[in-house]
Amino acid sequence: MSSLTTIQIVQGQLLRYMPLFITIIGTIGNILNCIIFSRRSLRRNSCSIYFFASSIGNFFAIYFGCVTRILGSYSINPPLTQMALYCKTKTFLTYIGLAGSAWFIVGACADRYAS
Repeated sequence: MSSLTTIQIVQGQLLRYMPLFITIIGTIGNILNCIIFSRRSLRRNSCSIYFFASSIGNFFAIYFGCVTRILGSYSINPPLTQMALYCKTKTFLTYIGLAGSAWFIVGACADRYAS
């Protein structure tokens, strides 16, 4: 029984601190991507525009997916009257960011293949 509670404690700590770590590292990486792909020499390249848009999509995925999970782990939740709208909006924006990011990378691959 004690091993089960130890596993639950470890799982609770991972669920509390991993989204924070992912948010910090992801933000730094996406900011660096945006800085690099918005340089004057790369703005004319269509492939870098796709990667810049992919970084913007990743911002949506990180902030709507991880930050809301961080707030939930500290029991900061919206009121029950707004919970349905909150859950639908959070899920929609998280998956739009993830799907958009993946499709922009596919677009960059197709662009390179076509050229």
